[in-house]
Order: sequence, then C-alpha cells, then structure tokens
Amino acid sequence: MHMNILVLTKTYPNPEDHELDGTTPVVKDFAVAWAAAGHRVFVYHNYTKKPGAMNLLPAKAIEALNDRFGYSLTPSKVNSSKNGRSIRIEDGVRVARFPLLKLVPGRGLANIQIKRQFRRIKKDLENEQFLPDVIIAHWEDPQLQLLSMLKSVFHVPCAFTCHKIAYLKRPRYLRKARGWLRDVNALFARSESIGTQLQGFLGLDEPVPVCRSGIAPEFFERPLPEGVSRRGVLYVGRLLPYKNIDVLIEACQDPRLDTLGNLRIVGNGPEEESLRAIGTDNVEFLGKRDHSFIIEELDKASVLSMVSTNETFGLSYLEAMARGCIVIAGDDGGMKGIIRHGENGFLCPPGNSDALAGLLGEIESIDDSEMAKIRRRAMETASEFSIQNQSKKYLENILSHISRKDRAE
Repeated sequence: MHMNILVLTKTYPNPEDHELDGTTPVVKDFAVAWAAAGHRVFVYHNYTKKPGAMNLLPAKAIEALNDRFGYSLTPSKVNSSKNGRSIRIEDGVRVARFPLLKLVPGRGLANIQIKRQFRRIKKDLENEQFLPDVIIAHWEDPQLQLLSMLKSVFHVPCAFTCHKIAYLKRPRYLRKARGWLRDVNALFARSESIGTQLQGFLGLDEPVPVCRSGIAPEFFERPLPEGVSRRGVLYVGRLLPYKNIDVLIEACQDPRLDTLGNLRIVGNGPEEESLRAIGTDNVEFLGKRDHSFIIEELDKASVLSMVSTNETFGLSYLEAMARGCIVIAGDDGGMKGIIRHGENGFLCPPGNSDALAGLLGEIESIDDSEMAKIRRRAMETASEFSIQNQSKKYLENILSHISRKDRAE
C-alpha cells in the first residue's frame, strides 16, 4: 500500500550546502528509499540557522562555541544557501527548507517561532493538497511540538525518533514534552543507549525500539580486492571534539605498535586545525572524500577506529565492517548492541588512550586465521544494514507499533 508520508526534521542535506557542513544523510536516506518504493514523501526541514556574524568570529572563539554547544561553525564560511526558504524536488522527494533563526545558543526555539513555523507548514500542505497518512519526526526541538500540532489538524498516526537527548533531560522542556508525546503513536531511538535514557526519563514499562541507519549500495557492490596486505588505522568522519580523535592520535604513538602505528584521517571539521597542530609524522589528513575514495581506504586499512563519546549511531562503522575492516567503537554508544567484542569487532572506553593503544596491540597479536573469522563475521553483520533493508524495516516497525498501540487502546 502506497502512502503519503510527512517527515519533519532539523537536518537534511542540500546539494548547495558548504562542503564543511557534514550534514548527516540518515533522514534523506529513509525519505529517498520510501519514495523509490512508491510512497509520496514530503519533507519539512526546520533548519535552525545561527546569526551569520557568528561565523565571522575569530577561530578560537568559534572553536570555543563548537566545544561548548556542539556547533559546527567554520571560520569565515557563511553558508548563504541556508539563510532563505527553499522548495525542491530531489530524488523523488519534495523537500521544503524553512529556516528558523536561533539567537541564543543552547536554548530551544521560542514558542512564537514554532507556531509561525506550524502555520507555514500547514499552509504549504494545503496549497499542495497533501493529506498525510503518517507523520514522522526526527530530533526533539522543534519537531516534537510541531508533530503534536500537526496531529491536531490531520488526526493521523505519528512517530517520533530521538537522535540525541539534548532537551528532554531539561525538566522544563520535559514537562511540556510529556503532553506532546501523548500524541506520538510510535516512539523510537537511534541507539540502545538513547532508548534506555528515554525509558528512564519517561518512565516507560517497555524498551524503546531502535531505528538504525542503512549502508549505501556501493559498499556492498564493489568486489573486495584480493591479495592485499591490510595495514594501519583509519578514521572516517567529522573532526569534532566528542569523536576523541586526539586520543586516537596519541594511542597510535605507542612505540610497541607495528602495523597499526600509522593513522590516516578522512574528514574535516572544526577540530582540524588543532589536530594538525599535534604534528606527528605517522598521521596523515586526507580531507573530506567521496564514497569511492573511502572504500579504497577501507580496503587498505586493517582497523577503523572511532571511539567517540556517546556516539548515537555511526554509519562509518558499518561501512567499514561491510568492507571487512576491523572496527573499534566506544563501549558507551550505539554500536554496543551491534559489535560483539572480539567476535565481529571491538569496543573500548572513550577518552582513554592507554586502553586504546593496548587494544590495538592485542589486535596486532591476533593470528591471520582468527582475524579472517572476525572480518567475515563483521561483513555478515553489515549485510543486515543496507539502506533498502533498514528503510523498509523502519517504516514497517512504525506501522506495526501504531497498530499495536491502537489495539491496546
């Protein structure tokens, strides 16, 4: 059955975005897959823009803002494409970007702004004569409140997926959110750890189901090279403080390491300047690259290490596993329920360079036969997470939870 699917999100990549933005494509991947399956998909991108002057601050001030509030500002890189309203059809999905100005860092949007955004979306839906069969929201503010407001108009099933608990842990916001969440028919989390936190915050009896990302087809379709001797450690992702890349660089300086003593870093971000300043000869920065380049690097590397603090869910881990690369992830994030330590990858405490260096040494000591088994199990795990499989499973889970809740009521 083909449906009209309305998606609310604060993050959705735009072809005109600056290359340093590093916007996660997860919501876009779902939307495009649903459109390809025959559904009609409307996306409302509630982008929260910062005052342009913030991008013109000195580099050290911008770095401090990024560290304190989790921003991804880049010195002198003002992205004008995000400052205005835009509507486009991309990959079969209608995407409306309606920016909202956030003046105060770290605070939610004002109620008057959210009401104005609701009226914009409602008017646009009326003009397009789009009647949703289901509304799906990602991220807390302002999507959760908008979801509740739209349900009062369309009276259709609603789903909310929590990517990160930034506002729900605040008592004042949580009091309001409890009312909005009564309009949610299906609640999801992006990782087991976030699900556990949600269960505690909301006092839920049952665990919160997890919504996982999907791997792009090219990571499965390209044949694995034969006879290649894998060496070194690879990092792929944004250069952000919580990724603990400085810890990874320090761990790779351990003099006891042999084949895993060299580190190649793919990606960019606000931490790049400070990481380069560490100035070690065995670390190479490769910048932001496309999937084809990343696949080549994954096929040459022995280990992909990204021991982030409370990582929600990282596609980079699964993409590496799909290419038979050994993965090291943090033991407090979204990969904990996917990686089985010593079987299909490894887990390590974030922020501990000694523990990471020791684990790299242990991996070097594993014999070729056992290493081949770990790589094979990693590839088997990754095969379950294609974009097509995960998008279909996500929508089926939404409809299934809505159906069960309706029967219970």
